[in-house]
Amino acid sequence: MLGTAPVDAAFPPQVFHGSAVVLDMEHLRDPCESNGVAAERTACSLDGWIERLSGADLPILRATARQFARMAAEGDDELSPRDIAQIVLRDPMMTAKLYVHLHRVTGGRTLADITTVDRNIVMLGVPPFLRAFAQSPQIEDVLRGNTPALVGLIRVIQRARRAAEIAGQFAAWRNDRNFEEIMISAMLHDLAEMSIW
Repeated sequence: MLGTAPVDAAFPPQVFHGSAVVLDMEHLRDPCESNGVAAERTACSLDGWIERLSGADLPILRATARQFARMAAEGDDELSPRDIAQIVLRDPMMTAKLYVHLHRVTGGRTLADITTVDRNIVMLGVPPFLRAFAQSPQIEDVLRGNTPALVGLIRVIQRARRAAEIAGQFAAWRNDRNFEEIMISAMLHDLAEMSIW
C-alpha cells in the first residue's frame, strides 16, 4: 500500500513505500510561488498548474518514434491514416499526445465527432503529423538511468494495452459502433500514473 506523504507549500520529493517510485517534483515547483514563499492555494495555483502541465511534452515509446522517423524518411505516398493509427494505438502516451496536439493546433475548435485516432490524423494530414511527432522525446531516454521507473512505466503501458484490448472485445461483442473510442478511453484511464513515473 502506498504511504501517505504530507503536502507542504513546496511539494518536496516524496518516497512512497511499497513501491519503487520516487517522485522528484523539483522541476514542477508551484507556479504561484514567489520569492520562496508559497501563495495561498487558490484558483491561481490550479490555473498555474494547468498551464504548466499542459505545456509538457509527453515522451513516447522508442519503437513508436523510430517507426514515425522511418515513415517520414521514406516519404511513402501510400501511407494511410489507418496504418499510422495502428502504431499510435500501441502507445498510450502517443495517443494522449495526439489528442493534446490536435487541441492546440485547432484551438479546441474540433468537431465533436472527431474522436478516433485515424480521424485525428486525417484532420492533421499525414505529412504534418509525421513532422510534428518524428522528433518526440522518447521514454527510454527520459528515464535512462532509472531502471525501476522505466520498468514500472512499461508495466503500466502493458496493462493499459491489455485494458484497451479487453474493452475493444467487449465493445465488439456488444456491436458498439464506437469501439475505438471505448478502447482509447480504457487505454488512457491510467495516464496520470504513466505520467508520474
